[in-house]
Amino acid sequence: MWDISAGAAGNATLEAEWIVPLPQSNKLETFAQSEIHWLNEHQFLVLARDGKGAGDDKPESSYKGVDVIDISSATNIANSVYDGATGAVTPGGQIVANVTPVTYTPFVQMIDKTQLSRFGLHNGKPADKTLIAAKWESLALVPVGDALYPDDYFLFTFADNDFQTKDGVSMGKPYTAGVDVDNQAMVWRVELPTVQRGSVETLIGV
Repeated sequence: MWDISAGAAGNATLEAEWIVPLPQSNKLETFAQSEIHWLNEHQFLVLARDGKGAGDDKPESSYKGVDVIDISSATNIANSVYDGATGAVTPGGQIVANVTPVTYTPFVQMIDKTQLSRFGLHNGKPADKTLIAAKWESLALVPVGDALYPDDYFLFTFADNDFQTKDGVSMGKPYTAGVDVDNQAMVWRVELPTVQRGSVETLIGV
């Protein structure tokens, strides 16, 4: 975490770093994270996923999730011995005993069969127009505005297609990627009681 209140990027000050134990595959390969979204001073949403699905040669995804990380009890390793080139914090693949990682909690499972069917999508074969996209890249919150459920928000996420089209134009020149991959969007209604009421409205200007 950087303090950028001084303005210019060159004046930013490193304040904190934490270890985030992202989900892993059955082969112990760590899934990527493609977005982090602030909730409050100690919690964030994180979008963790593999790169499988529409747009990839492997149609079946094993993990795509919008999860919650909590830094409340995590060790800040910024400017410590573990922040240097030789200060390994996970020697042999295990976090050192004196460092506590963030608390990682699964929240929205994007490839849940029941939930996917509500979007008219599926995971795995056939690789058709209703296959869930491979690369989800964003998160956004919008208040529902329901007086009976003031902690409810619409959670948005979008997937781009990496310009994969048979009829594209780039730099004024036509091209084909050999495949057409649609952009996709998903929206869930979620309850987030730890988000300060009014904070999202202030951030998005409504």
